[in-house]
Amino acid sequence: MKVQTNLSKRALVIVCVIFSLLLIGASCVFISYKMHYKNYVTVNAEIIDIREFDPNKEGVDYVPYYKYDVDGFEAIGTKRIFSKGSRYLGKMEEIRYNPDNPVELEDTYTVNSVLFIVIFLAVFDFGMIFVLIVVSRKAKLK
Repeated sequence: MKVQTNLSKRALVIVCVIFSLLLIGASCVFISYKMHYKNYVTVNAEIIDIREFDPNKEGVDYVPYYKYDVDGFEAIGTKRIFSKGSRYLGKMEEIRYNPDNPVELEDTYTVNSVLFIVIFLAVFDFGMIFVLIVVSRKAKLK
């Protein structure tokens, strides 16, 4: 039984290390995205169109077209979103654009996806660490 407990503990340690490395990697990706977008300018924009993105796949994403003012000039930019939600034509939303290329908007779709992955990995990893602690304590009691 002692051998099986040691193998279980070793397997848990390996899983924890793997998920910790994945968590570190995903966190680095998230931080790099946030740093990339840190100089983007916030502006109020009007939704002038909403189109479906890749309608042939399961679960349709959407691409709203935003019209906004950049130093007195009208700019139009797009970004992918998970769902229409409460978005409709004519609605004003706060968006962020690249001051060096005003039609390039912050990619919140990818940033939020990576953030979801980071949160999932963190919860899973901390759960596995908790299980490892419990297994270690039970092994000491025996």
